[in-house]
Amino acid sequence: MFELWNIVGLIVTVASFVYALYQGIRSKQLKRLVHSQTWDLHARANNATGAVQAAFSKYKAKYRDNLDPEVLEVFSKSAAFNQDLFLDTIRHIYLSEPFDYDQVQEWVKVGKCTDSRKEHFELIANLKSAKRGCFARLKGWF
Repeated sequence: MFELWNIVGLIVTVASFVYALYQGIRSKQLKRLVHSQTWDLHARANNATGAVQAAFSKYKAKYRDNLDPEVLEVFSKSAAFNQDLFLDTIRHIYLSEPFDYDQVQEWVKVGKCTDSRKEHFELIANLKSAKRGCFARLKGWF
């Protein structure tokens, strides 16, 4: 009877180990997906912000003699919403890939971040992160 429990225990241990490996692989895949999606969302928010600003400039240039206050209000709100979305995407990038000031400078050099948007990344990079517990520090080793 004792040998049976040893065999069952060994089977459960091996199955748990295999399942832990599987979950680790899936977790890494999910983290990579979230990371790539945050950068894609950031690029789209950047494009939307630029499109609204370009449309606003064209409207002002074409109708400078007859500007409609309601249209100006809609453009202003759209620009504010897009800017807020853009800044929120930077925060999400930081959550998926914490970065610092030096990393932002490197991104500017390689073209991952434009010089004009660098200040937004630096603002987030300069925020102090919360202290990490012992398990979070150990996680960085593996």
